[in-house]
Amino acid sequence: MGRLALTGLTFPFFVVAHRTGPSPGRTPGATRGMTKHFFQAVLPDQNLSVDCGWDRPCQHFYLNVERTDAPNDEEPIYISMYDARLFNRPGPFLGGLMLDELRERLEELCITPPTGLIDALNEDQRVNRGNAVTTWPAS
Repeated sequence: MGRLALTGLTFPFFVVAHRTGPSPGRTPGATRGMTKHFFQAVLPDQNLSVDCGWDRPCQHFYLNVERTDAPNDEEPIYISMYDARLFNRPGPFLGGLMLDELRERLEELCITPPTGLIDALNEDQRVNRGNAVTTWPAS
């Protein structure tokens, strides 16, 4: 186990071996991959790059937001994997977002998602989609 520091907080992390086959009880091919939805957001004082999607192996959503106009050593604005609010609950969403929470995090950050993104994420979860990448036009 190692430790990772982000915005003054320290989080334990573990190295996990990659499975080469499906998990027991899962459909073959349904254990790898995630959808990735990319878009840019412009706020009055910063330009942001947003990466979100459905994590099929973990069965939850994720959200990463970083500044595109910042020095390379600046820490990201938000990474759902390090959101302490997501680690105090049981179930498959431990450490990940539910769709309503993803929408709430975007609102907290004053980011308006592109038209159709939330519906696309909902569909990703519904069909358990993976290995799909979509770049959304600026809104």
